[in-house]
Amino acid sequence: MKYCRYVLIAIFTFVLSALSVTFTAGDAEAEWTTAIIDGDVNKISSSRIGLYSSIAVTKLGRLDIAYNDHTNNTLKYATNRKDGWNTFTVDDSAITGLYSSLALSPPKPNTVNNNGRLRSTHVRHISYFDHENEKLMYATAQSSEPLKYSNFDIYTVDDGNGGQDSVGWYSSISTAVDIRPHIAYYDITNRNLKYAHSYDNNQGFTTETVDGDSKTEVGTYCSIVNVDANGGCYISYRDDTNNTLKCATNVNGSWIIEVVASGAKDDASGPTHNSIARDSNGNIHIAYYDNGKDKNLKYATNKSGSWVTSTVDDTVIDGADSGPYCGKYNSIAVDSSGYVHFSYYDDSSNRDGQNLKYATNRSGSWVVTTVDSTDNVGLYTSLALGFSGEVYISYYDMTHGVLKLATYTN
Repeated sequence: MKYCRYVLIAIFTFVLSALSVTFTAGDAEAEWTTAIIDGDVNKISSSRIGLYSSIAVTKLGRLDIAYNDHTNNTLKYATNRKDGWNTFTVDDSAITGLYSSLALSPPKPNTVNNNGRLRSTHVRHISYFDHENEKLMYATAQSSEPLKYSNFDIYTVDDGNGGQDSVGWYSSISTAVDIRPHIAYYDITNRNLKYAHSYDNNQGFTTETVDGDSKTEVGTYCSIVNVDANGGCYISYRDDTNNTLKCATNVNGSWIIEVVASGAKDDASGPTHNSIARDSNGNIHIAYYDNGKDKNLKYATNKSGSWVTSTVDDTVIDGADSGPYCGKYNSIAVDSSGYVHFSYYDDSSNRDGQNLKYATNRSGSWVVTTVDSTDNVGLYTSLALGFSGEVYISYYDMTHGVLKLATYTN
């Protein structure tokens, strides 16, 4: 039996007064600018563009964003590689583009473009879920010609046992060290965490079950990071059966699974939304939302040799704890100095609206900044770091149904 948990997001009607707003956060000594990348604020009654956004920075400091256009049920891609922002439709063959995840890698060694020159542009890799056919998909493109940025080749990674199963939920892709794509995803029919990788950058994907069996529900909210040139990866994910946050790694050749954080045994919530990153020393860092008693953004790392967790945002509003719902839709990155950066959604108080927030420990302790507080904003965040201290966050403005970008320039 196929399952559908397709969540219909309510869109509020409001007219945006400006396309770009600047916020100054004195505590974090950061100045943020926000802008609309895709969507029409004059069509807010029907626009839903920018769900499941995923952002990456090229070696020249340009930006790429993959995302779902829920209005047209397509996978889209935006880039500012040439002459400002341009948006393209990658896949419109079905109700598709959900759980989109973007990664960039260098081109294959010694490959040339149509002019006979060595390719220099990053290869774009996008994993996503085809909702209509209930399978995991992969799109890839490698072109240095601006007019061909939209020329993606599309492949089926996992067809769900010939269409019998629904696979590809919560897809997450990484090419952090290896130039090959590695994808973690959830098999909702069999309720297992799965993993796919390709040896030739596009075709010939191999899939396997990492965790779970017929009696468990394991693998939701998965996030992957590739850590070595041999294909070693770490995957963070939720174990719904045991109400825990887990981390699986195959760096030693076979999958080893550890429990990172646990929820209360009598509480079916606990750790949910999570994202994973690796630092230059090989340590693993995980952001996660504690949907148990605390309902806050939390952080876990194994840099001490074992998993240690701490609270990042425990905001107090009118003398009360920030809960519920501070830390969903989180994204994590670690800079070259080892400092950690988070973007996330704060739904802690309807009195103050729902906000996009950012946190970092680069001052020595956690500093939290509200980046955008214009109505209900900050869902489906994705964070990327530039090469000169920039911080970029792509996210969904639910009130206006548009894809937005927040930028901090140091």
